[in-house]
Order: sequence, then structure tokens, then C-alpha cells
Amino acid sequence: MSKVWKFTIATFMLAVGWFVGIDNVWVIGRCPTCGYERDDICVRALRVPITCKMIEHKSVQQLIAEDLQCQCRHPDFQSEIKQRWLGMLVASRNSRNGIDGLIDDASWYDETKRDAVRSAEDHIKSNACRQLATQCNVEKLKIIVDDIVENGQI
Repeated sequence: MSKVWKFTIATFMLAVGWFVGIDNVWVIGRCPTCGYERDDICVRALRVPITCKMIEHKSVQQLIAEDLQCQCRHPDFQSEIKQRWLGMLVASRNSRNGIDGLIDDASWYDETKRDAVRSAEDHIKSNACRQLATQCNVEKLKIIVDDIVENGQI
């Protein structure tokens, strides 16, 4: 076999190995309980992560829960592969593009309100945590926070 054929076969095998063995995967995850979202972007070799970058998106509900010291443990956390790039160049068939979700506007929950919620008494925090666990809509959260800020109670 000539050197040209050996070089061609070796190059082809190297390319196949690269596209089969190396990939870039973007995994999105959500907690339906508290609205927490996370993006994990990893470069993998033979499905073993070499490097990963995690981007967290906290919802207003989660920020309030952290300030009340009743964080969600994400019991129903769900994740799925959004995109997978074979050889870091070619998108796989299962990759999907587009918007996955929108982050809620947390501008109403400013530092003044956060400080008031953090400094609330323990029995107020426990009552707020119970309400937070049962009623998850943003309007109810605003009422809970406003009651703590204005009255120091719920």
C-alpha cells in the first residue's frame, strides 16, 4: 500500500475517532417546585466530562426561599439534553434550538425587601415558608413580601 493511501486511511480514522469520541453537550435542568433553572455545558471525551461550565438562573421564589432560610431541595429536578455537538462541529439530530424558558422579573424584590425578609423573626419566616410551599404564584409572593416589609408579619 502506498504512503498516500496509508495517510488517507489514518486521517479518515482520526476524523471518525474525533467525531465519535469528542462532543460538546448542553444540558438544561429545571425544578418545577421552585422555578430554579441550570444550564450545564460540558466538553466530553468518550462521554467523560473534561470541562464543564454551570450557569444558574434563580427565580424570585427561590431568592425569597433562600432569604427565609427554607431552600428547595429540588426533589423533582428534571434535566434534558438541549444540544449535542459531535466532534464539537456537527449538531446531532436530537439537538433543539429556541427559547426554553423566560426568567421572571425580580426587580420588585430589591435589596431593601431582601434585608427586611432576612431580618424577620423566626415564627414569621416559618409561616412564610409554609405559604411559599403551598402557593407558588408571583402575585402571592409579592403579598407575602409586602406584609413582611410593611408590618413585620404575615
